[in-house]
Amino acid sequence: MADVTVVNSIHSHDPRVPLGPLYLTSYLEAHGYAVDFRDYQVCEDDDVGKPEQFASWLSDCAPIVAFSTLSSSVPLVLSSLALPQLRDRVETVVLGGPGVSGSALQILESFPEVDIIASGEGEQTLLEVVRHRRNGGPLDAVTGITYRHGGNIKRNPPRARIDNLDEMPHPAYRHVDLRDYTDRTAFDRIPLAVLSARGCPYGCTFCDIPGVWTGGIRYRSVANVIRELESLKSEHDIPRFHITDDTFVLVKARVLEFCRMLKERELDIPWSCLGRVDRMDEEVLHTLADANCDTIFYGIESGSDVVLDRIGKGFTAAEAMAVVRKTLEFMKAHVSFIWGFPFERLDDFHDTIITLLAMHGMGADPHLNLLVPLPSAEISRTYRDRRTSLQAREIGWDWAMMENYEYGHELRAMIGRYPGIFAPFYCFASPEFDRKAKLLESWGLGLGGPRTPIRKPSNQSRKAQAALLADSRLPRVSSEAILRTVGGKDYVLDSIDCLLYEPGPIYAELFRACSRGDTLRHTVENLSAMTGCSSERAQEFVSRVLHKFADRGFLTNGTTI
Repeated sequence: MADVTVVNSIHSHDPRVPLGPLYLTSYLEAHGYAVDFRDYQVCEDDDVGKPEQFASWLSDCAPIVAFSTLSSSVPLVLSSLALPQLRDRVETVVLGGPGVSGSALQILESFPEVDIIASGEGEQTLLEVVRHRRNGGPLDAVTGITYRHGGNIKRNPPRARIDNLDEMPHPAYRHVDLRDYTDRTAFDRIPLAVLSARGCPYGCTFCDIPGVWTGGIRYRSVANVIRELESLKSEHDIPRFHITDDTFVLVKARVLEFCRMLKERELDIPWSCLGRVDRMDEEVLHTLADANCDTIFYGIESGSDVVLDRIGKGFTAAEAMAVVRKTLEFMKAHVSFIWGFPFERLDDFHDTIITLLAMHGMGADPHLNLLVPLPSAEISRTYRDRRTSLQAREIGWDWAMMENYEYGHELRAMIGRYPGIFAPFYCFASPEFDRKAKLLESWGLGLGGPRTPIRKPSNQSRKAQAALLADSRLPRVSSEAILRTVGGKDYVLDSIDCLLYEPGPIYAELFRACSRGDTLRHTVENLSAMTGCSSERAQEFVSRVLHKFADRGFLTNGTTI
C-alpha cells in the first residue's frame, strides 16, 4: 500500500503535465516512500468537477493525502473532504500550492477536515510531514506549515529555500503517460513544461509568485536541464517542450549557453519560453531562434504607462511595442494583457485595448484576462477593501485561474460564504467596470484573442460638398472614435467595431481639431504652417480627410459634410 497519495487537483480541457506534483512524487520516492500519484486532468468521468465524483475518484487513496492546488480547484477539494468516501478513510490532509498559500489560517479555521497547509516549496516539507505522521510526534519542527495542534492552529516559521536545485531528482514522469496530455491538448498550448529555475527577482504587484517563491531566484545548471530533456526525448519522444521559468531570459549568458548545448546535443525539437521585454535583444532572439525556439510569451499586462508603473513591470508601452515587433522577425509571439485593475481609468483601459490590437496587427497572438485578487499578491493586500461582491464568472468571462470547472450551486454557495478564502473568484472594483465589461463583450475580447470584426454600416451623412465655408466649425468627432497616444504613436480606436487605425501626424492633428470643435479657418492655418502648403491646398486636404472620417464613422451622428 502507498504511504501517501499525491494529487494534482487542477482540471483542464487542455491538460498539461503537472510539474509540481511530479516533483513532490520523485522527492518522496527518492527517500524511500511509496507514492500513489493521481492527476485529475486525465479523469474522464462525465461528472468531473462535482464533489461526490471527486471523492469517489479518491476513495481508495492512502491514509495521507497531499493536494496540489490552484485557486480554481480549492472549492472542489474542500467540499469533497467532508464527504464520507474521504472523511472516513483519510488520516491526514495536506494542502499546498498557490491556491492556499495566502489563506492558510482562514482555511484551517473554517474547514476542520484540513490538517496541514504547506507554504512555499513543498518537497522537503511534505517529506517531513510524512515522516512525522508515520513515526509519531509533534510537528513543531517542520518549517513552512500551518497546522492543527490539539484545539489550536499553529503557524511554524517559513521554510528556507532549496538553494541547490541540481540535488533535486527530476520529476517522476514514469507516473504519467505523456500521450494523455499531447493527444488532448492543442499543439500550441505546449503540454510539457520544464523548469530550469525557481523564483523571480521582480515584484509585480498583481502576481502571487513573489509571495509563493520567496527568496529571489535559484537556477539549475544548464547541464542538469539538458539531461532532463535528453531523457524526455529518448524515453518519451516528446514533440516539443516549454521552459516555464518566469525569468528564463534574465541572465543572457545562461540563455546563450542553454541554446549552445541544445544544438551540441542535437535536441532539435521545437520549444518555447517566457520572455521579458527589458531583457531581450537581437542577439538573444537570433540565438533562441537558431536553437529551434519558435514561440516567446510576453507578459505585457497593460498599454498604459501609468498602470505599468504602478504594477511594477519596469518597462513602457513603447518598449514593449518595439520588442514584440523585433521578436516577430524571428519567431511567434504570444502577449498577455490584464484589465480590471482597481486604479485603471477608462483611458488606461483604452490604451490596453489599443496596444493589444496593435500587437495583433503586427502578427502577435494576444490574450486578455480579468485581474483577480490572488491572496499572496501585493495588490490584494493594498486594495483589500476594493474587492467587489461580484464573482468573476457572473460576467461571463473565462479567465486564467478558473480553468474549466463547471461549478454547481453547492460550490458557488461555498464561494459566496467565504469570500476571503475564495478571493480569486471575485473582481476588484475597477473604475467604470460595467462599461469596460460591456465593451469587451461586444468586441468578443477576453477569451484568448480578438475576433475578426465586421464593420457595421455607418449612419453618417455621405453628402459631399465642393468646399467648406471658411468660417464654419469642424464637425465634431463621435465619442466612439478614440484618439490615444500609446507607445509614442497615435492610434484611433473605433470602439463600436473594435477596429484600430494608425493615422499620420497630420491626420491625428485634424482629429484633435475636430475633437475640440475648432473653426475651419484656424485648422487650415495650422495645417498650412505644419506642411508648408498653401491655404487652398490645406483646405482641400481637410475636406478630403473629413470625408474619410465620415466614411469610417468617426464623426458625430447627423454631421453633414
